[in-house]
Amino acid sequence: MDRHMATKGIPWTTAQREAHRGFKHTSESRAKMRLIARARSVSYSKEEAERFERYYPISTQKEMLELFPDRTASGMRIFASRHGIKKTQETLYRCKSETQKGTTWGNDEARATRSANIKKLWGNPEYREHMSEVHRISNREVKLQFRCHFLYKRWRSAVYERDDFTCMDCQVRGGELEAHHIKKLAEIFDENNIQTLQEALDFPILLDTDNGVTLCRECHTRTRNYKTGKDTVSQA
Repeated sequence: MDRHMATKGIPWTTAQREAHRGFKHTSESRAKMRLIARARSVSYSKEEAERFERYYPISTQKEMLELFPDRTASGMRIFASRHGIKKTQETLYRCKSETQKGTTWGNDEARATRSANIKKLWGNPEYREHMSEVHRISNREVKLQFRCHFLYKRWRSAVYERDDFTCMDCQVRGGELEAHHIKKLAEIFDENNIQTLQEALDFPILLDTDNGVTLCRECHTRTRNYKTGKDTVSQA
């Protein structure tokens, strides 16, 4: 009798148990079982549990893995199930949309091409020297990570919606809009000695919409926070 023919929910017969005796799981199956067991045994601190309960209902799996890089997706699902934490309908819709985008970003061929391009770029001595100079600046990498984070993008969208997608200086609606920091982002990082991405995400003013104002690109270039170093725009 085939040892794999047992139906779920129906007890095995004596013959089936005898046929299964001595059966060993494959190395792949054992690895999966170890991963599940480890995910079940991992505990969260009080602060982590509070952050998890706050962000899990409104975040996709990809976003949660960014917030909790030391955790696994299966472990977070188990923790959420144990504590009755559920995602909102809007978040579930976003999760479904992300899995059905059908882009080539995750294809093996696309990943191989990107990897080859990056290696070729870093093989250039001039590029390596340039990047060394860039990363010499304090907190540069953390600032870039923060600007690319989904919570920062959500803050920017909230500023646009609050101002009705209108430049607060020239009062023109639409066009090339940018979210301007009233208090300079670099100043906040330097004054509070923010060294990690998690410290930046947990710092209130960085994600406070009161510290943001919608400006068109032309008006934004005239602020003191921009590259020109001058401030001719009134701060609303």
